[in-house]
Amino acid sequence: MTWEDVQIFTLQKMFELQGDVLEQSDATTPYILSMPHVANEGLQRLATVGRFVLRPYEIVQPGTEAGMLRYDLAGLTDDFFQFDEQEIYFEGSGRYGRTSDFSIEAESTLVLPGAKAGLWRVYYRAYPREITKETPKDYELALHPEMAVLLPLYMASQLYKDDDVGMATGWRNEFEIGLTALIEANRSKQYGREEIENTSGWW
Repeated sequence: MTWEDVQIFTLQKMFELQGDVLEQSDATTPYILSMPHVANEGLQRLATVGRFVLRPYEIVQPGTEAGMLRYDLAGLTDDFFQFDEQEIYFEGSGRYGRTSDFSIEAESTLVLPGAKAGLWRVYYRAYPREITKETPKDYELALHPEMAVLLPLYMASQLYKDDDVGMATGWRNEFEIGLTALIEANRSKQYGREEIENTSGWW
């Protein structure tokens, strides 16, 4: 879903737009100008409470260091929110799979044994990209589809509070119900095999 799609769907919810083309008018412009702030509020809730957006970060170690090595992903990336400890993988010595051979310090620092050679693929939970007044209309929101469809509900509920609190409350309730469903689905996420052993030499 693009940023323009979100704006259109939000205005349609509020009965301020009849067609499917984003048009600025005396009626819609005040809402459009206020959209970035409320969009960011909704994005934060969806991406940090609902279904997490995972991004990969790879760490390669030669295995020649003594002691423990520390990698602060808050400094190494620009959108780190938190680790998903079930989504850290190790590849080396002919094996690949989820690993527990790590520690986490101060929420954002991954601690690995320096003497262990191989590749760690870390999937971290990411903050959403901030929406601003300069965000292009064709920007694709980095959200799962089931998250993106909830964003116009949140935005409409915030933008329409002064116009009709009853309608705004209804949209907010719909958003919260959808968010709860995302949380429950995220809790029941299934994982694959713990480890795969290379017996054929194909990697």
